[in-house]
Amino acid sequence: MGGANVHAGAFSLSAMGAVADYKRTVRQRLRALDDRMTLHRQRFVMTTGSQMQPQFRSWYFGVAFPFLFKFCSGMPDMPEWSKQSRYRRTEDAPRVDLAMWVQLVTRRVEQQLKRDWLLGFTMSSVLFRSTLNQCKTAYSYEKIRRADGSMGFTAAELEAGAISICRALTGKVQKVNGDFTNAKYSTNLNEAGRRLLQNLEHTS
Repeated sequence: MGGANVHAGAFSLSAMGAVADYKRTVRQRLRALDDRMTLHRQRFVMTTGSQMQPQFRSWYFGVAFPFLFKFCSGMPDMPEWSKQSRYRRTEDAPRVDLAMWVQLVTRRVEQQLKRDWLLGFTMSSVLFRSTLNQCKTAYSYEKIRRADGSMGFTAAELEAGAISICRALTGKVQKVNGDFTNAKYSTNLNEAGRRLLQNLEHTS
């Protein structure tokens, strides 16, 4: 028994000595790296950006939540009529629109998705705005009473109104810069164009 205790104690001392030697070696290597003249130090400062990102893009959730969706993979598809192409998905892959994608993500069991406080609110907000922007609002154009007492706008009048909005987006007196909120101040808008802008303000 005595011999076994002596052997165990010697093994413990040797193990502690090995750990001390390892720590000493690591310190020497770090000191050698620090003393090298070729070592360059750079300080990087990372802050949140102030530039707004477009929400109606396939890669939006991957950029807004980079720690949840790595490499922007598995993103939803935009509507079929959209000119925005799929992001990191092949053309023959099944379509997963935004509504279905939100349903699928809310049923995922990964803890990084469950613990995030903003993901659910962001998905519901983007889904609500997308549904609202894509809904048909012909009723507001057919039942509106105009200045002359007539009701509604014809298709030709709505087309002329859309053309007047496009022309107002390139205003010179006031810098519109493609902003619909500034286009309403244009003096060249017809009545149909102003009605279209009112609907855009309510749905945006």
